[in-house]
Amino acid sequence: MNTRFNKDCHKNFSTNIDKDCLLSSVTAEALESVLTELYGEEFKREGETWRSRRNRSIRFAERGVWLWHNFETGEGGDYLDAVRLLKNIHKAEFPEILEAAAIRLGYSEPTTPEDIKTQKETAAKKKAEREAA
Repeated sequence: MNTRFNKDCHKNFSTNIDKDCLLSSVTAEALESVLTELYGEEFKREGETWRSRRNRSIRFAERGVWLWHNFETGEGGDYLDAVRLLKNIHKAEFPEILEAAAIRLGYSEPTTPEDIKTQKETAAKKKAEREAA
């Protein structure tokens, strides 16, 4: 799981997802996973900033929470904004954005075939990375 787990903060996620609590648990790897899926880019760490390898127009860094920006398209924001774009969710549907983010971070069970597939792919990728190390 790509999170900094805080037991007290996340114990009630099954009934109530807290935005600030969710954002506090996001790691660089979690954001990188969403941005890679969203833009088809791989990222490289350069000091405290991560940059896309191919066109170098996408960057993210931790500023209290992980923030990202695509200088080519003007898109950017926090982890929830990246998930919203990836899942094509309108900004007004905020509870759906929180639920999609919680599923990606492993705090909620996936319910749609797309979410189940994403969870399985993420688990397989992590397993392959552990075996290669």
